[in-house]
Amino acid sequence: FMKGHTPFTNPQYSLQNVLTDIGTNEHRFNKVLRYNGFSGFRDYINFNRLQYFKEQAALRKELTVKELMFMSGFYRYFASIEKMSPSEYMERLQQEG
Repeated sequence: FMKGHTPFTNPQYSLQNVLTDIGTNEHRFNKVLRYNGFSGFRDYINFNRLQYFKEQAALRKELTVKELMFMSGFYRYFASIEKMSPSEYMERLQQEG
């Protein structure tokens, strides 16, 4: 569902939204998240945003970092995981050609 519909690109996407979208309850959803190595909903959503950002950055090099951040629905999480800002990430991608 997440890959096909990318609801995580909406910064307001909530736990309640995902539960409704996939038709489950919070307990079951959290159990699946923990089983897959996520600490919770935020961790899971931000992981999806990060992957989407990186995918779009590689596919759509004409976009600015701000445009990519907007499309992905995040900023802060990217820097905490990648240990660099989205701008630095884009510079590295440009250098790699």
